[in-house]
Amino acid sequence: FSYPSSVRSFYGNQSVRHFGSGGGQEEPEEVKKLYDVETGKIGEIPDSFVQAPGLERAEILEPELFAHNDVLQGPFGTKEEPCLVESVYDSRIVGCTGDIAPDDHDIFWMEVKNGEQTVCPLCTQVFALDKLT
Repeated sequence: FSYPSSVRSFYGNQSVRHFGSGGGQEEPEEVKKLYDVETGKIGEIPDSFVQAPGLERAEILEPELFAHNDVLQGPFGTKEEPCLVESVYDSRIVGCTGDIAPDDHDIFWMEVKNGEQTVCPLCTQVFALDKLT
């Protein structure tokens, strides 16, 4: 997975400062969209977008980049059929909120590791890592 050029500089050491600095390159429109900063007007309270910095602004402008953070929904995980959590890594942090109301609970964070089942101590829901290659 690689981020589009419009967001890549948030994650790496790349900088967009070299655009338009006399090097003959014009800043791409997709970069302008993320880095143009609107300022609030005197006497007005700025809205959330005007105040949004960095990744928060990128999430507002390019929500599809953050779709992988969606909430997992499915049947309650059991020992025989655990709730599968996808990851390219050997572990992933998940938050359990229990079953549907009234059997839900406050979010409980835990680490799901490859090759073992993780059980929520509050509701006994079982999670397992589905390692992607």
